Amino acid sequence: MRKQTGITLVSLVITIIVMLILAGVSLSMVMGDSSVLEQAKEAVENTNIGMVKDNISMAWASAKAQLIVDKAKGAINESDYFSKDALNGRLNDGSVMKINYKKTEKSELIYKLKEDEFYEVLIENNGEIASVERIEYVEYIEVATLDELQTAISEGKRYFRLLNNITISSNVEISSPDKVEITSVDNTFSMFTVDNTGNLTLKNIVLDGENKWKINVSDHANLSEPSSMEYNKKYENIPLISSTGIVKFGEGCEIKRYYTQPGADYGSPIIKIDGESAKLIIDSLEVYNCIGQVAFVTGGECVINSINAHDNWFFGNNAGMIVIKNADMTFNNGTIQNNVMRMRDMGMFISMGSSKIVLNNCTINNNFSTKNGSNTNGALIGTRDGGIIEMNGGVIENNIGFRAGAISTRWNGSDKIYLNAGTIRNNATMLDSFKYASIFAD
Repeated sequence: MRKQTGITLVSLVITIIVMLILAGVSLSMVMGDSSVLEQAKEAVENTNIGMVKDNISMAWASAKAQLIVDKAKGAINESDYFSKDALNGRLNDGSVMKINYKKTEKSELIYKLKEDEFYEVLIENNGEIASVERIEYVEYIEVATLDELQTAISEGKRYFRLLNNITISSNVEISSPDKVEITSVDNTFSMFTVDNTGNLTLKNIVLDGENKWKINVSDHANLSEPSSMEYNKKYENIPLISSTGIVKFGEGCEIKRYYTQPGADYGSPIIKIDGESAKLIIDSLEVYNCIGQVAFVTGGECVINSINAHDNWFFGNNAGMIVIKNADMTFNNGTIQNNVMRMRDMGMFISMGSSKIVLNNCTINNNFSTKNGSNTNGALIGTRDGGIIEMNGGVIENNIGFRAGAISTRWNGSDKIYLNAGTIRNNATMLDSFKYASIFAD
């Protein structure tokens, strides 16, 4: 009989187990936290940081040497030697994107080493590099006209700074298949002015106030006053959009991180709509991390088909989110939640004069409205001087107001509230002397 040779089942199993163990060890060496790949990435990053230090140090030393020479010849402006353009003229590699030069403290600059590789560099006043840290940084394209903006969007650019106001006098659509962010170089002008012949439509446009805060409305009792919060831009009596024509927010639009000056009679709105033929149409808009007032509509019309306003601090004397004066607002759909309001009159919406607010299908929940002054109602929605509120559906729940948790009227016997349908529940008032947790009529 011929002898059979081979391996037993036990041997095969043992061999497979050993191979799996070896494969696991190999993968760990290649893919783990202390793996070859991670060590290689760390080595590359350390090399990049060394290059950043060398490049900035040489440019800085060159600028310092030229400063000393020129200083001996007469009066000079020291900061000119350490401007973005001056340093870039001395660099052999990379570029300075922005710099905050300080003569007696650490200077801060953003340095671009390669495409999509940005570093924040802190420099001592003696020229030594204090720290280098890789960061995410957005390169904004500066534009001055509507044509420049629309051309750059069509080329796939996504981040823009307006150098000046853009006036809209005809039918204009600013849109993109992907979201585009627009801000301004400073807080001295409105981004867009729409005159009475203009019709501006925005789609997938994000309007950014560039303040870095994140408002924690869950801790509303300890929320700092706006004046004590650190901010980059504060718009004083300058709306983001000022219109006597038509403004429409289409799909994918956002407004974020704006700070408008509080305290004026009707605040300082982000959007100002003024005129009998003026109209604000919101088909899709998210508003978050803003301080101030969103919109003031007088003499025209506001139609809200879809909005999500959350994590804002609405601050002013009359109403925080939207004031309707001698105008009409129809709220068809949307959510207003997790906002803090500190008002003299109402918190969310106010209908003034010959105005009417119609709530068809909205959700207003988990908002907090407190007082700003002694003569305060602090409700979420209110009327005064003959305004009308009509509720045909939706939910108002789990809100806290100063005198009323949901709806309030004041100052004029001609104010009217019509509750045709919808749900108002679980709202509360801050004052023990006012037991009207949801509705207050004065």
